[in-house]
Amino acid sequence: LQKLQSWAEQVDAGVKYFSGTATYQKIVDAQKDWFQQDKKLLLDLGEVMDIAEVSINGKTVGTAWKPPYIFDATTFLKPGTNQLRIDVTNQWTNRLLGDRDPEVSTKVLPAGSENIRFFGRTPPLPESGLLGPVRFISVKRAK
Repeated sequence: LQKLQSWAEQVDAGVKYFSGTATYQKIVDAQKDWFQQDKKLLLDLGEVMDIAEVSINGKTVGTAWKPPYIFDATTFLKPGTNQLRIDVTNQWTNRLLGDRDPEVSTKVLPAGSENIRFFGRTPPLPESGLLGPVRFISVKRAK
């Protein structure tokens, strides 16, 4: 994706109705002045639909399944170039709705899965993915 937005907003049905885990990667250039003894660095993912697992420089920072999607990145970042990886997993609902859509030509689930019923009305297609904004925040350490 060129920008952070819901997978459900995509034209490509393979993305729009995707259910599973997708990876976002970014190189982050951490300035030396980010690192101060009395401060810690937090990574705020903003809005995520639904589960986020964060790693920096190949080390797992943590996993969150509900807001706030904020991680302490202090011990994982280093001055200079850093590799940020965010794995986002969404609901199974997207795939179920995609395979029920008569305009979607490629079905993923096995035959008969279109008969899976929802409790109550069929839900609208939920937002999915990393919606952001994603930012690093410097905060004072608690004493």
